[in-house]
Amino acid sequence: MNKGTKRLLVVSTSMTPPSVFMRGSKTVYELQKQLVKLGYEVHILTHISDRQDKNYKKWINEQRKKYDIFYHVFEFSWLKKYVFIYQVVCSFYYIYEVFRLNKIYGFDIVHEYTSAPVLFWRAWFYKKFGVERVFSTLQTKNESLYASYLLSGGIKYLDGVICLSNGDVDRLGKMHPKYAGKVYWIGLGFVKPDMREEWVFKKPKGKVVVTYVGHLEKGKGVDDLIAALTGMGESERQKIYALFVVYGKEGGRAEPIDIITQALIGVVSYKIMSGMQPIGNVMKKSDVFVLPYRTLHGTLIYPATLIEAMWSGIAVVTSSVGGINEVVQNKVNGLLVEPGDISGMRRAIVGLIGNAHMRRKLGAAAREAIVGNPCFDQRNIASKLSELYLN
Repeated sequence: MNKGTKRLLVVSTSMTPPSVFMRGSKTVYELQKQLVKLGYEVHILTHISDRQDKNYKKWINEQRKKYDIFYHVFEFSWLKKYVFIYQVVCSFYYIYEVFRLNKIYGFDIVHEYTSAPVLFWRAWFYKKFGVERVFSTLQTKNESLYASYLLSGGIKYLDGVICLSNGDVDRLGKMHPKYAGKVYWIGLGFVKPDMREEWVFKKPKGKVVVTYVGHLEKGKGVDDLIAALTGMGESERQKIYALFVVYGKEGGRAEPIDIITQALIGVVSYKIMSGMQPIGNVMKKSDVFVLPYRTLHGTLIYPATLIEAMWSGIAVVTSSVGGINEVVQNKVNGLLVEPGDISGMRRAIVGLIGNAHMRRKLGAAAREAIVGNPCFDQRNIASKLSELYLN
């Protein structure tokens, strides 16, 4: 190790295939590459579940050789059917692994990416193990009052809590003024979409392509989008080609093809793509991108798919929740609707279907809001993190 090099341990789930290729996890992982370029020796501690790619060890070795990132992975997938036990075992095993790895490598910094403020308490252990600086990024939205209570206790052991939106910084500062000085706003940045043509998709002539990308969790609002599409007049429905890029089962619900097909067949022209392959070209062939979140609970404050769509120059229709309000300005670089407002969403989509000039105008403004913006530049984000680590 070069003199002055800092050893950083990143603690995060979903950092092996295929999860790491999902938009949010990929953004976190790509950010670590920028820290390597700044001279950090980066280690990643993660665990895999039974959904993971069986060839993950080969992938990890490739990443080590190509990007000089060290991986430490454990697995308890055989416990997955006992959800509570699985979560408890994994949580405490992370603590043990940090203890074990720290004795070997002697980390200067531990940075945990989490959606659960209860995990802030793990910082107490990390400090006891001799780690000098401990940080935690609230990677996803957690609106639970109980979680906020837990946050107030665990935060005292951290050197910093990193939020992904100004709104969350203000919220935590008001909730816990004693620790307001420990709360920072540093985003995850933006990773340009992969433009490989792994999905064959020909844009239908004479149709306006309305695209949704994401899981089928009810909080994502995909049911609202389906209701908005099927509730349009026949003339509007004839102009639409609905494109759904969905990621598997969610919450015990039926397969994506069943949910969407039952609602849209014979009503709206549509196509379904499943999986986590590159969708850059799909974005480029879309005319309207819809992200109808009811809540940001459990998802990125700045949804990566939204930023990806804006960078691609697509007119966006999305919900007025969380950090989305800090990225999308209504009628300036996108259209905002209230969460769960199906009629409002329908009006917004219909307005864009019949107005190509407005689509181009909003799309151009959306791209301008992302391209060249230091808030989404991962090199700038990595520099800010480094300043915080070394402060």
